[in-house]
Amino acid sequence: MSQTKAQLVDAVDGSIVDADIVGLTSSKLSGTLPAVSGANLTNLPAANLTGSLPAISGASLTNLPASGITNAQTWRIHSNATLSGGGGNIIDSNWEEADTYGYTRIGSAATPPSGGTNYFSFATTGIYLLKFFATGRNNSSTNVATIQLEPTFAQDGSTFNYPLITATSVTGVSGNKWSLYTDLIFDVTDISTHRFRYRIYPSEANVILFGASSNSYSGVTLIRLGDT
Repeated sequence: MSQTKAQLVDAVDGSIVDADIVGLTSSKLSGTLPAVSGANLTNLPAANLTGSLPAISGASLTNLPASGITNAQTWRIHSNATLSGGGGNIIDSNWEEADTYGYTRIGSAATPPSGGTNYFSFATTGIYLLKFFATGRNNSSTNVATIQLEPTFAQDGSTFNYPLITATSVTGVSGNKWSLYTDLIFDVTDISTHRFRYRIYPSEANVILFGASSNSYSGVTLIRLGDT
């Protein structure tokens, strides 16, 4: 009676080892396979991963892109400022991060104007939504004042341009209040050169810009929308 190669091998040494099994076709694999270690599964093509995957721990997933908002913060002016007439009113002092009534920053803090600089610097690159707001009052009983909120932006570190302006007018009555708001999406590709400044342009002197240490009357909110 003829014998298979496996039977012949078994007849010689009484056992069949892995090296004795070659050229096995897939049709010969039936029944339940034994459990194997996942460490032995390497270079598995993505096309072979089908069906429902089992639940796994998120701690095992590395190098995934960040999702959702990873940076958001609000900065405000903590005391009133008396503005001069004209466009020289870059607000470079009295800045603080909001810290009252449940405020919480997401991510690293931006750097506000300080130490001789008059601009904000970003903590991380990304595409940001910048929301500027200002409130104040007319301090004159004789002049009609036009107030403009003109944030200025630099991409090269020094050349500041103002791509957005919002304005209002108050009558010549001391104490008349005003408010302004504007926003811009800004692509920050380099935190060493991409900056912005907060500028108020009143047509008359002695306009008051409101600030407080417990409420955000004037300031800016930065929200990182995603990667650059």
